Parts: sequence; structure tokens; C-alpha cells
Amino acid sequence: MRILILALVFAVLAVPAAFAHPPSLVDISLTDTGKVQVMVTHAVGNPKEHYIEKIELFINGVKLEEREYASQLGNQQIDVFKVPGLAAGDKISARAYCNKGGERSGEMIIEQPEE
Repeated sequence: MRILILALVFAVLAVPAAFAHPPSLVDISLTDTGKVQVMVTHAVGNPKEHYIEKIELFINGVKLEEREYASQLGNQQIDVFKVPGLAAGDKISARAYCNKGGERSGEMIIEQPEE
């Protein structure tokens, strides 16, 4: 009987973790106006309960900004950040966190403009 109870407790605790997963993609791009767009792909069944809860933005390894969210629209979380003074060679990275557990990062390096 004790083994059955322990097995049930373990199963109940393990089920939520089975549905948690990190974002599948963190894509970073520059908009036409020079802002940084972070698009996080995170396919979920109910984006009001299972969503990207936080995005952190880093420039050259230094955390510039952190934003928190209470849900996501569909299967993506998209945000735009104003980052003054970006230059060729700067490394932009972002880390996205799932509210149920898991995280993923993405990065880009600003290229030299073509002459």
C-alpha cells in the first residue's frame, strides 16, 4: 500500500514537469528603425497558463534590460527593445524563460554595412 501511495505522489508531481519545455527558438533581428526585435517561438496548448515569462537582453555580454510577461499570444512572444549606440561588431543576445521551466538563448552580431 505504501508503494502505491508513493507511486501516485510521484506521478502527480512528475506530470506538470512533463509538459514543461524550453522555447524552441530565440531569433534576434534589427528592425528598419534600428531597434532590436526578439522573437521567441514556444508552441504551447494554452498560452495564458504556459508562456514565456521573461526575456533578458544582453549587449556584448552585459545585461541591458529584462522584461516579464503574464501570457503570450499564440505560439510566440515578440518584443522590441530600443538600444542606442549599437555598432558593427556588437554582440546582441537574448535569453527567454518558460514559466513552467526551461530556457533558451539566441544571439547575433551586427555586421559591417556593405560599401
